[in-house]
Amino acid sequence: MVSKALVAVVAVVAIAAVGVGVFYFMNNGSLTPLDVDEVKTDLRVGDFVEYQLDLSITEEGEDEVSSREFTDQLYVGLPSLDKTTKIIDYKGQSIVCDYYVTKNGDNTITCAIDPKSGVTYELTMTTENGTTSMLLKDTNLDLSLTKKEQKAVAGSYIIHEFAVPYMKTYSIKGDNEYRLTKYDPLTDRGTEVTSAHLELHDTIKEMIIQITPAGKYVTNLSTDVQTRDDFLSSVSFDSYVKSAEAKGKVISYTGKTTDVIDTALGKRHVTIQTVEIYDKDTKETSKAVFTYGDKGFIYKMNRNGVVQDQLNDLTITLKSTSLTA
Repeated sequence: MVSKALVAVVAVVAIAAVGVGVFYFMNNGSLTPLDVDEVKTDLRVGDFVEYQLDLSITEEGEDEVSSREFTDQLYVGLPSLDKTTKIIDYKGQSIVCDYYVTKNGDNTITCAIDPKSGVTYELTMTTENGTTSMLLKDTNLDLSLTKKEQKAVAGSYIIHEFAVPYMKTYSIKGDNEYRLTKYDPLTDRGTEVTSAHLELHDTIKEMIIQITPAGKYVTNLSTDVQTRDDFLSSVSFDSYVKSAEAKGKVISYTGKTTDVIDTALGKRHVTIQTVEIYDKDTKETSKAVFTYGDKGFIYKMNRNGVVQDQLNDLTITLKSTSLTA
């Protein structure tokens, strides 16, 4: 995970120094050496990497459904004995809902339900990994009807606003839309087209908060333990490859160029490496472009492709870190 926005460099001249891989660029008429960043090896509690993360996830699909199967997506709440009242804003209207809270161990489920129709306007589920929420955003179905009365026709749609936890602290947000594009009332079968688009744009800071006796690492973003290569994969190209291969990925190198660019750590000579990543378990292939320095220190990474049947586009740009030697 890595790098900072790359800014075009004007009049850059790279000159290799004899015996060492140090590069120079022309600065106000004088030759100035470019620093070369190296990843530190003595990791400690408090070491961190901070980066700008830009992620978009798109998923589309279709299925054959009945009218009831389609409309049931309006009635997904889980009523319980613990009930209060909550006002939900729906398209500028204030909807007074019954508000239920259900606890199951460390997990909590809440739902806001219209007491007359049973329509669910809001549903949330909170676990140790964060909160997933669903809010009714729009529909052309009659919200005054009960589940038993509700009928769908060709052209019916339901749109939910979603928020899904990402690395425990952050949320990916967007819309999930269901549309009944075809429907035959004689057979009660129709075609439901589902489309979802979620995005996250935020500054992420991952920090080591614990080193286990076995030499594994726990960070602030997950309760899972990581190997050294797992943690360093955000700043070390070598560690990224080792971590990916340990998880059953096959890395193929498909193209490489070099440049001199501005990074979060200053102006650097970089390699821009394109790779293909094949997952032996899911049989999916994605493409990634890494921008890293002369000793493999990553400043930026962009990865796009299908991951678990979802089209993902992820860009990570380094902002700051304590992981330089």
